[in-house]
Amino acid sequence: MKIFDWLETKGKYLNEVQKQAVLHDGEPLLLLAVPGSGKTTTLNAKIGHLIMDKGYDAKRILPVTFSKASATDMLERFHELFGNTLPAPNYSTIHSFALKIAGEGLSKEGRVFEIIEGEDSEEKVDEETGIKLKKYSILKAIYQEVHGIAPTDDQMEELIRVIGFMKNKCYLSQDAKKVETNIHGLDVLFEKYEAFKSKNENLMLLDFDDMLTHANRILWEHEEIAIKYQQMFDVILTDESQDTSMIQHLIIEKLAEKHQNICVVGDDDQTLYSWRGAEVTKLLRFKDTYPEATILFMEQNYRSSKEIVETSNIFIQRNNARYPKNMFTKNPSGDEIVIEQLDTARHQVKYVIGELKKVENLSETAILYRNNRASLLFMDALDKAKIPYYIKDTDTSFYGHWVVRDILAFFSFAEEPANLTKLSKIYSKFNGYISRKQIDYLQMLGGGTPALATLLKEVDLPDYQVKNLRRLESLFERMPKMTPNEAIKVIRNDMGYEKTLLRISERLGFNSSVLFEVLDSLESLVDTVGTIQEVEAYLFNMEGQAKKSKFNKNKNAVTLSTFHSSKGLEFERVYMVNLHHLVIPNKEAVKAYREGKPEEMEEAVRLFYVGMTRAKKHLELLSYRKKGKDILSESIFVRDVRKILQPEVLTEKKAKSIKEKPVTAPLLGVAPLSKVKHKKFGEGVVESIVDGTLVIQFENGGRKELSHSFCSQHNLLNLVLN
Repeated sequence: MKIFDWLETKGKYLNEVQKQAVLHDGEPLLLLAVPGSGKTTTLNAKIGHLIMDKGYDAKRILPVTFSKASATDMLERFHELFGNTLPAPNYSTIHSFALKIAGEGLSKEGRVFEIIEGEDSEEKVDEETGIKLKKYSILKAIYQEVHGIAPTDDQMEELIRVIGFMKNKCYLSQDAKKVETNIHGLDVLFEKYEAFKSKNENLMLLDFDDMLTHANRILWEHEEIAIKYQQMFDVILTDESQDTSMIQHLIIEKLAEKHQNICVVGDDDQTLYSWRGAEVTKLLRFKDTYPEATILFMEQNYRSSKEIVETSNIFIQRNNARYPKNMFTKNPSGDEIVIEQLDTARHQVKYVIGELKKVENLSETAILYRNNRASLLFMDALDKAKIPYYIKDTDTSFYGHWVVRDILAFFSFAEEPANLTKLSKIYSKFNGYISRKQIDYLQMLGGGTPALATLLKEVDLPDYQVKNLRRLESLFERMPKMTPNEAIKVIRNDMGYEKTLLRISERLGFNSSVLFEVLDSLESLVDTVGTIQEVEAYLFNMEGQAKKSKFNKNKNAVTLSTFHSSKGLEFERVYMVNLHHLVIPNKEAVKAYREGKPEEMEEAVRLFYVGMTRAKKHLELLSYRKKGKDILSESIFVRDVRKILQPEVLTEKKAKSIKEKPVTAPLLGVAPLSKVKHKKFGEGVVESIVDGTLVIQFENGGRKELSHSFCSQHNLLNLVLN
C-alpha cells in the first residue's frame, strides 16, 4: 500500500503542497510551515513514504528536532499513524546527537569528560578550590572572584544565558563586546569559565552547549568521524529549524554535506529565541547554502477560525525580514476577536476570571503573557475562585528574590524594632545614613531596646541624620498598622528604597527596570492581604500552589504560559493579557528600533503573532489603563490589530479629527515610537496617539498625556532625528 492510500485509511488527507513535500527526495528542501499547517503529520508521512514506498532503512533516516518534548511528540504521533506496520527511526534532539559525536571524538583524543548540568546524586567538588562541579556553582564562584561580590539570581540567570548565547553563535571571549548584556567583564568571566573546565588534563567538564562546540570541532578535525556519520544516514530531516543556532546549523550542514538529502522544516515567522542564539538568517538564506534547493510554502492553517487566521496573516506582514507567505484557512468563521482595555490590573484579572467561570472545558483555555511574573495575580485569583490551573513554566524565583526578601525584612524590623540582626540586613537600603560602624556599636551595647531610638540616644549624630532617623522611627512605628500595599509604598518612596535600587543597579550593572518590576508585582500581589504580618505566609502558600499546579498537566485546568512557551500549543480560547507598550514590544526592542536596528522589534512582532495563532476559535487581547498614578498605553500591536479589524471606523474617525482640528493633521511628523523633545519636559518617546492625545514617556518627567493640538499651536514639541 502506498503512503497516500495508507493515510486515507487513517482519515488523513494531504493538500497538494503537503504531498509535494512528502514525495520530494534526493535534494535539499526547505519546507516553510505556517502555524497549524500540519507539519508534524507531513513530516511523519514523508518518513513513512521513504520507508514504505522507497525502501529506506528506518535506521538510516535521522529526524532531528530542537527539544526533547518535540522529539517525543513526533515519535508518539508516528506510532499513532503507522502502529507496528513500520519501524520508527530514531527521533533525536540536536544536543543528544551532538553528545554522541563529541563523546566519540573526545574518546579518540584520549580525553575523559563529565557533564556539569542536570541533577546528580553524587556531588563532586574541585579538589583545589572546593567548588561544586556544577555549571551554576562554577559560574557563581568565578563571578564572585572577578567582581568581589556574589551575583544575584537575576545576574546568574543572565550570565548563564549569555555564556550559552556566545557558544551558540560560535563566539570567543574577544567577541563578548558584540553581546548586549548588563553583565560586566563578560570576556573575563567567559575566559575563566573555559579555563576552569579544561584545567584538569584527566577530566574535561562540559555543559550542554559544549556538546555542540566539540561535536562541530570534531566533525571538522577528524575526517574519519565526519565520514562515518555522513555515511550513517541517507536522509536528514530537521524540525523547528527557526530555533536552531548557528553552531547547530553547522553540525547539520556537515552531516548532510555529501548526499545533501536534507529536509529543513520551520517558520521564519515563529523565530522567538534570537536572545539565546537562534539564527533565522540560515532559513532566510537557505539557497546560499543549497543553491539547488526547493522551497515549499505550507500556507493553509487547519487550526484557527477565519477571523484569527486573516488577522494574524495581515499582522505578521508588517515584518520585512521574512519569506512572503500568505496564510489562509478554509475553516468557518468563529467569534470576533475581542479587544478590551480594563481599568487596573485587578480589573483585568477579575474580567478573565468571570469569563473562565462560564467555560466548561478549561483544558482548552489559556492565559498568555510576556513575562512570568504576570502569572502571579492570576494564580492568586484562580486559587480563590477554585479554578484549577497549570503553569507551563513554574517560576518560583520571585518568592526568593532578594528584593522580596528586603521588603519582608523591612516588615520584620517594623515588628521587632529592637532586633539588630534584622536591622543589619536593611540599614544600608533606606535613607537613615546608618554606617556599619554604628551597627557594630549597637551590637556592642547588646540590644534589647528599639535600635533607632538607641542610636539617637547613645550616639553623637549629625543633625541631618538625627532628623532622618526620627522620621524613619515614626514610619517604622506606624508600619505594623498599615496595609501591606501602603507599607510597600512607604518603603519605596518615603524610606528611599527605590533610590537605593537605582544606586545598586548603577554600581553593579543590574537592570533597574527588572527590580522595579519585582516591586510592582509584589505590591499588586499583596493588595488583598490584610496585614504585613500575613505577607510572608501568604507568599509561602502562593509558592506552594505554583509548585502543585504542575500536577494539573493534562487535567481540566486553565493553562498559564508565556508567549515563548506557548509555541507549539493550541487552545479553543486564548486570553493574551498585559498587552502594554514597553511590555510587548519591550523597552529594548523600542530603543533598538529608534536606533535603526529593527531586529528586536521584528522578533516582538513574531512573539505577538505566535500568541494570536495559538487560538482556534476565541481570542481576546487585554490590557489595563492605570498602574497607581501612571497611565498605561496599550501595545502598539493591539493598535495594529484594531486597524486590521476596523479599518473603515478608524479612517472615518481620523477624517473627522482632521476636519475638526486641521492643525493636528500633520501631527508634526510624530508617530508611535518617535523620539521627541518638549520645551518643558525634555526628551521622551511617544507611546501612543489616541483621539488627538499623545502619550509620551519622558526620560526625566515620567509619563504625560498631551494634546496634539495644543503642542502644535504653541510649538512645544519637536521631533528628535537621530
